[in-house]
Amino acid sequence: LAARILDLDLARKVQEPLNGVEIWKGVYDERYVGESQRAMATHVKERLATASAKIDALREDIRRFKEEEGVDGHCTVVWSASVEPPSL
Repeated sequence: LAARILDLDLARKVQEPLNGVEIWKGVYDERYVGESQRAMATHVKERLATASAKIDALREDIRRFKEEEGVDGHCTVVWSASVEPPSL
């Protein structure tokens, strides 16, 4: 919110429903994490040495979600991480 990524009014409206959302472990690639943020990358899947293994793990999470929630067809995934390496 400090970065004003979401309008404050919108953030307030969705705060309660989003507080109930389970946060899954993510994949970690140090190229996409700033030097000062590396220690905070703690909620990550472990032992995924290659990009292919990371992709497979994410795909499996999506498949499992669809199965558990009875989703038949399209599933939208919201990506909330950085999309580019930090500037040097």
